[in-house]
Amino acid sequence: MLRLQPEKDDTDTLVCLNYGIEKGFHDFVILGGLGGRLDHTVANLQTLSYAVDRKLNVWIIDGKNRATMIDPGSISIPKETGTKISLFAFSDTCEGVTITGVKYPLDDHRLTRSFPLGISNEFIAERAFIGLKTGRLLIILSKD
Repeated sequence: MLRLQPEKDDTDTLVCLNYGIEKGFHDFVILGGLGGRLDHTVANLQTLSYAVDRKLNVWIIDGKNRATMIDPGSISIPKETGTKISLFAFSDTCEGVTITGVKYPLDDHRLTRSFPLGISNEFIAERAFIGLKTGRLLIILSKD
């Protein structure tokens, strides 16, 4: 257990992530980091970006949502019944966005931070495959 002063620059989540990094971990699951106070949710999404800067694999999970973030590369997401998958540019633009195994596929597409094209897609296969050529992509899985 870590005891923290309430007045500090880092969020509790960021302090805990850095503690795990110091201990040599690269894969993290943050429980309950979504859906409460909006400012805390945004801070936790920024913590995902901080983790990607450090080449870490982090998922934030609550009762109805899961979120992760990727830099250029690819990821495979297994289908979950009743779950929608959404993609958002977390950088100004994301180039070369490809998603397959979903109702609304994209092939080498450009997503921008100011237009939510990638929201509420549906799985049609057992896995969705997501590729990204440039930028930083936020991936959210949500249940109704």
